[in-house]
Amino acid sequence: MSNVAEVLPMLANLALTLALLGGLIGSVLPGVPGASLIWIAVLFHGLLTGWHPLGLGIQLSIATLALMSLGCGFLVTALGAKRTGASLWGATGAIIGLMLGFAIPIPLLGPLLGAFGGALLAEHLATGKQGEEVLKAGAGAVIGALLGTVSELVLTLVMVVVVVLALLA
Repeated sequence: MSNVAEVLPMLANLALTLALLGGLIGSVLPGVPGASLIWIAVLFHGLLTGWHPLGLGIQLSIATLALMSLGCGFLVTALGAKRTGASLWGATGAIIGLMLGFAIPIPLLGPLLGAFGGALLAEHLATGKQGEEVLKAGAGAVIGALLGTVSELVLTLVMVVVVVLALLA
């Protein structure tokens, strides 16, 4: 029985390390839930190790960062479209297009094309805008989606640093 008690924390640390690496990769690959992977791994690590050293404070910090990361990509995409003159319809179209773009099996390009097309189409259908005006909305959605990806990466890096510092403390 003592062998299991000695091996379990090592296995939990190994699984957590792999999840941290996978989470970082997932934060830049569309459709791979990087922050969620880290959050779940930290939660399971706590369950397997009796919440030491990843206790309640770390758990709440990681949960908060993961939730921020989940919403960040969509929000920044919509804000990018709005910043370039899109209506609420264009911004909403950018978010819907971003989500649908995950179905395009080309990493990063699929969601960018989706955000662009969604903003462009929604802006045109809802407001009747054409030409340069709808292209601006689409371009803003693409810039927003790229900035959203960078934001997700930064939040995921913060999650990794918080976990590593807690493990080393």
